[in-house]
Amino acid sequence: MSKSADILLVCGEPSGFVHLENIALELRNQTNNISISAMGYPSNHIDNLIVDIKDRASMGLTDILKNTRFYTKSLMKLKQYINSNKPKIAVLIDNFEFNALLLKCLFRNYCNIFYFIPPKVWSWGGFRSGILKRYCKRVYTIYPFEEKFLKKYGIDIRYVGNPFINKYLHIRESGNEKNANIIGLLPGSRRSEIIRHMPVLLRAVKIIRRRLSSIRFILGASSDIRGR
Repeated sequence: MSKSADILLVCGEPSGFVHLENIALELRNQTNNISISAMGYPSNHIDNLIVDIKDRASMGLTDILKNTRFYTKSLMKLKQYINSNKPKIAVLIDNFEFNALLLKCLFRNYCNIFYFIPPKVWSWGGFRSGILKRYCKRVYTIYPFEEKFLKKYGIDIRYVGNPFINKYLHIRESGNEKNANIIGLLPGSRRSEIIRHMPVLLRAVKIIRRRLSSIRFILGASSDIRGR
């Protein structure tokens, strides 16, 4: 029997973990001959949880700096795993400020690196496109315009759509919501985002309801946040 392939999945926030679990489940459906290690949350789909990110979801460089000790230790644990186990495949999910620190280590260990939800180089930090091209075997984006933009830099990129849309369509087609006018409220998955965004969203809800009382609002929240 051949040795199982080591696969590393890395995310840094609740919304990223939703994608991570979906990827892990799809990998399991493809083959049983794999061992999945991860930075994320405990899950039946993960064999080895290297780093548990509970209460540590990051939003860019600022939040990472606030939790320097945690992320430094996490980086050390991940690099130790990479150097010891030499995973065949790594899927890095969003959270570029942290994940970028793993790229060189993965590359030196001959790992095939795939990036899901790349940094927004079309917004700022165009130099990051060069990093993606150098280290990543393929990049997957949830934005259709991003595929065309990054292809100009010679990056092997695929547009895969946004997996969350399927959940929205399920709600839209179920029960009394089928013919309703629905507005989704998406404050984010990180606690810092929610604290900043929810007051603004709630004010917007009040304004809209005064003018359009028939509108239905659906709040999108990760299970990590709903449980608190």
